[in-house]
Amino acid sequence: MRALLCLLSLLLLGAVGPARAASELLIGSGSLTGVYYPAGGALCRLLARAPARLPCQVVATGGSADNLTALSRGDLSLALVQSDVQLTTTPPPALYRLFNLHQEALTLVTRQDSGIRSLADLSGKRLDIGNPGSGDNRTMRLLLQALGWPEETVDSLSHLNVSERAQALCDEQIDAYAYVVGHPSSAISEAAALCPIRFIPVEGDAVDRLLQSHSYYQRTQIPADLYSGVDDAIATIGMPAGLIAGPQIDEALAYRITQQVFSRLPQLRRLHPALSQLVRQQMIGEASGLPLHPGARRFFVEQGWLPPLPAATQPALISP
Repeated sequence: MRALLCLLSLLLLGAVGPARAASELLIGSGSLTGVYYPAGGALCRLLARAPARLPCQVVATGGSADNLTALSRGDLSLALVQSDVQLTTTPPPALYRLFNLHQEALTLVTRQDSGIRSLADLSGKRLDIGNPGSGDNRTMRLLLQALGWPEETVDSLSHLNVSERAQALCDEQIDAYAYVVGHPSSAISEAAALCPIRFIPVEGDAVDRLLQSHSYYQRTQIPADLYSGVDDAIATIGMPAGLIAGPQIDEALAYRITQQVFSRLPQLRRLHPALSQLVRQQMIGEASGLPLHPGARRFFVEQGWLPPLPAATQPALISP
């Protein structure tokens, strides 16, 4: 009987132990109304499928900067982080990028009756630039600096949560707001449902200067016909969002996650509209943020998508 009980205990430990470990795979995303949250959920659904079978949980967070902090504390195992935040923050050395996901676009939203049609028209208007520490806030501060706005004026702008901006815009409490987001976005759909909106093009000499001095930004467009009343594609700037691994993701697990995603890329594209245009080479994106995780790099090299690093520059193997 004692032998039988011991055998049953071992079997239970074997069944519960891995499941418990797998359940601790937490993906930090962003606000519930942004694209990071459903994108993280799409990744979780994909990772839970065979053969990887890595159940995980998507966690709503304050965004890219908060995600880097939570990763460094060990509160998250993976997180979505904008490439500009990756490049301009000083994270602990144990954080690595697995791959890029969708493109994030700086989106300036205003009411159709606001009279705002260009960046120059924002002068003297009530502009919301997002929470301090967010990608929205950082990108807008750089843009307003390029436009020549005094620092004290920028500091006086409002900093609403994402969930508050649509109502504030349509209630005429603000005249415009900035949101760095993948499209389509439910938060912007909400604004379009509350009142007629338009997007402000992000272009001109100031934008040219910003792109020259900050190479991680790229020219992009917000596609037409994604939102009610917005019938034309809009020029703006953007950057990719990357999946970043915390210190507890060792080389074997990073390889397993990367293999699962890239071997099932068509399925991932179907899980959310913002992921529908994913392109393999852009996802690998060698120069778009934190260094590649050795586990992800090993998979890319095995597939012939990246050349092997010279022996002298091989990163140390990561273990938990």
